[in-house]
Amino acid sequence: MPKKWQLSSFSRFSLRALLLAVTLMAVGLAVDRRYRLQQEVIKKLPAGTQVEYHPAVVSAASNWFRGFYRDVDAVSPPCRVTNDVLLLLQRFPRLERLYLPRSGITDEQLPLIARLPRVRRLALWSNQITDEGIAALVRLTRLEVLDVHDTKLTEKSLEHISHIASLRKLIFDFPVTS
Repeated sequence: MPKKWQLSSFSRFSLRALLLAVTLMAVGLAVDRRYRLQQEVIKKLPAGTQVEYHPAVVSAASNWFRGFYRDVDAVSPPCRVTNDVLLLLQRFPRLERLYLPRSGITDEQLPLIARLPRVRRLALWSNQITDEGIAALVRLTRLEVLDVHDTKLTEKSLEHISHIASLRKLIFDFPVTS
């Protein structure tokens, strides 16, 4: 009677190990690609832009791994911000803090900022934004802190700002009568 063909226990282990190795390699390459793309974007930002990073992509990884693979968490350009810069910022998938004081932001640029879905803290003080433009920020569903002092906003802007359900802190300097 012929014996059925079976994989040896060593072969089964080797196939599992191979599958695990290929999976880890694919994940590593994907993380590496994202890291390299972010570094290319950082090089295109205006000189002097401050960039801060999230902790590790993989929190359980060793210290050397955590130090190498980081996602951009905060950006603070030192000068006037153009639409091109705002479009570059969309390449940071985990951008949570955006500091744009005195950067020449106008109402026309606020919809570009609203395309950054993970932003939690946004500083727009000393910019030329108005009550009409601030309505675009309602799309920032995770926004917790908004700093809009020294802008052209008035009490009317509160109507739009009140629709940001996640907002915990609003910093402003316009008078409120009611």
